[in-house]
Amino acid sequence: MAKRLVVCCDGTWNFADQPSKTNVSKVALSVHSGPAGGKDQRVYYHGGVGTRRTERLRGGAFGVGLSRNVIDAYRFLIETYEPDDELFLFGFSRGAFTARSLAGLVRNCGVLRPDQAARVEEAWALYRDRTERPSGAASALFRRSYAHETYIDFIGVWDTVGALGIPDLGPGWLGPVVKQFNHRWEFHDTTLSKWVKGAFHALAIDEQRSAFQPTLWHQQPGAAEQGQELKQVWFAGSHCDVGGGYKETGL
Repeated sequence: MAKRLVVCCDGTWNFADQPSKTNVSKVALSVHSGPAGGKDQRVYYHGGVGTRRTERLRGGAFGVGLSRNVIDAYRFLIETYEPDDELFLFGFSRGAFTARSLAGLVRNCGVLRPDQAARVEEAWALYRDRTERPSGAASALFRRSYAHETYIDFIGVWDTVGALGIPDLGPGWLGPVVKQFNHRWEFHDTTLSKWVKGAFHALAIDEQRSAFQPTLWHQQPGAAEQGQELKQVWFAGSHCDVGGGYKETGL
């Protein structure tokens, strides 16, 4: 029986046990893990970068752990995915970056078959290669040889930040260093794949900090006519008003 796999990726310094929960942790805690509506649901939650004590500054300012978070979520799919399973991805802030990067990795390389799990780093390198596209020969051959190709049913994200999503931390001189280091984490493709059936993005209209500048999706020509649904909507409030994490959560 086909399953529904729900992947939840939280924002920088956010984790499920914190008192003021983000919308991502609320989703992870609210979705039933087990049989539901005729499908078996499996829920995966990953705390944001910088949630480990030793990585708080490096993860918050320099994005250390971003690649590990994407790869960890990808490993969950490798271990649990079977053909015809549904994929639902959620993320907030740089967790939204993680969820969207995971979607790009799946589109580029497919979901590795369990007997090919040792090729995770190879798949990640192929995805990160800015010269290689999903339609390219190398990606097509990789998917055909080692992986399952699949659609992504749903992506729901709050205020995606990428290369510019660096909290304003530390002395002023640190800014240029941080930006140079994080340049390699920029989205190299903000175009929404036609293999995503539905994508939904909530954005904070009152967020003024340049460090939290959002990264919007761009829809491919003809995708809407083929049934893809993309909605990107601005809401009142700042970054954490929209994505959650503040003590006050009322409208």
